[in-house]
Order: sequence, then C-alpha cells, then structure tokens
Amino acid sequence: MATNGATSTLPTQPTSSASNGATSTLPTQPPAMATSGAISKLPTQPPTTGSSGATSTFPTQPTSSASNGTRNTTMPLSTTSFPTPPALTCYQCGDASTPCSPMELLLGQPQPCPQGTSYCMVDISQAAGTREVRKRCVDHATCLREWYDVTSDDSKCIAFDPRDTTTQLDCHFCCVTDNCNRQLKPARSLTFML
Repeated sequence: MATNGATSTLPTQPTSSASNGATSTLPTQPPAMATSGAISKLPTQPPTTGSSGATSTFPTQPTSSASNGTRNTTMPLSTTSFPTPPALTCYQCGDASTPCSPMELLLGQPQPCPQGTSYCMVDISQAAGTREVRKRCVDHATCLREWYDVTSDDSKCIAFDPRDTTTQLDCHFCCVTDNCNRQLKPARSLTFML
C-alpha cells in the first residue's frame, strides 16, 4: 500500500486517488493492513465523499483497518436481486378456474402485461384425453417457481407434443420475449433461463 504521496501499483483493479495525493491501483484480493492509518476499500459500488472530502468506494466484503488502532469497518455482503425487465405483450386467456376457449386460442391477440409481470406463461394440463390451456403474464418469482423449478426438468413437459392429448401432464412454460406464448409450447430458445 502507498504511504503519504508515494505511488504504488498492484494488479488488476481501477486506479483511485486518495486525499493525500497518493495514487494506487487496488488488488483483486481483500485489502491488507495499511501503515498510514487509512482504511482500504475495494471498488464495488459508486464512490461517495466522506467528511474529510476524500472519495471512497464501499466494498461488499469486509475491510481491514490500520495497525494504529483505528476501527475495523465491515460492510454487509450484497444480496442478489433480479431487475424487473420491461413489460412485455403476451397472449392472455383463461384464469385459475376457466381455461382458454378454442376461439381464444385460435383468434386471441397479445395484450400488454400489467406492471410487475414481465414474463409470458403457458399453463397446460392434460388428463384423460382432455387438455386445458391458460395463457398469462407472470412475475419473476412465478416464472422461477413454476417453470424453472418444476417444469424445466420434467421430461413429460420437455418432450410435450401438442398433437398428443393422451399423456397426463401439468406443465408451465415461461418465456421472455413479446408474444412468445403464442404456441402451446414456446421455443426452447425463448424460455426463461438463469
């Protein structure tokens, strides 16, 4: 680490300037103890200006303080959140108690999804030679739960053939582009993936 006006270069992180004129390139590993009493931080969030006027960045990992007795500063680890994609237009018909009618499936037009529901889904249930289809807009949690966690690894759903009504199944196909739920089974390239 640099002390009072010296220049130090450590590998592979952006350059930062301290208030004492020192310039350093931060390492990829968590910072070590400094001799100047400053607390080193990895640049993982936007810079902020402290009370001394110096600019610092806040890490998502704990930091170490100097050996001169200054306190340790630990920032909480960040949590992963999924951004809400822009609203899509999806085919929408049926509801929890009523499936889509043959006319809706044949002539239905896509509609904009309500706020917060940025994925399209096709729900298919088949039993005793009867098929029920529902098309809707869903949020990220529903897409993750019903498609990714349940259906995406169900061999009956992955091998689903729309011409076959004899196989008993309950599938939920979640897709990520406008009007991607037009068909009974969206193209695999359009389905949600992590």
